[in-house]
Amino acid sequence: MDFPAISSLIPHRDPMLLVDSIKTYSAGEGLTTVTAVSDDAFWVRGHFPGNPVMPGVLITETLAQTCAAFMAMESQDNPATVAQVYLLLRTDMRFIKPVAPGMVMECQIMREEQSDAFDVFRVRATVNGECCARGKLTVACRPQQGVAAI
Repeated sequence: MDFPAISSLIPHRDPMLLVDSIKTYSAGEGLTTVTAVSDDAFWVRGHFPGNPVMPGVLITETLAQTCAAFMAMESQDNPATVAQVYLLLRTDMRFIKPVAPGMVMECQIMREEQSDAFDVFRVRATVNGECCARGKLTVACRPQQGVAAI
């Protein structure tokens, strides 16, 4: 699934749409997305000029957008349940290796817990198979109300 298809799943748009494509989807279990970190990304000029590093908050946001895409794909059989997905909590996030322009980051999410109120995902960002960030994200679906979602 490519960039236009991602746009049909989540409400984000440039410059905040950070997911480029979907690599794998396992219904009820998880999703892997791909992000090509661009040399002209909006944060490159100011986040460590001369040696840019993707901010951890944007790595987390990319993982959260992967969760949102998963939730949208899970609800495709019942379009009435499609809603905004909100990040409620990040737990035990660790940023192990830097992600820089020119790298291709894969974001893998696996659902660990599901309830009526929220879902918990084990998340991991990798570059060339090496872990760059990992942790857990808790997200919730809410009816669209015109406020910003993750």
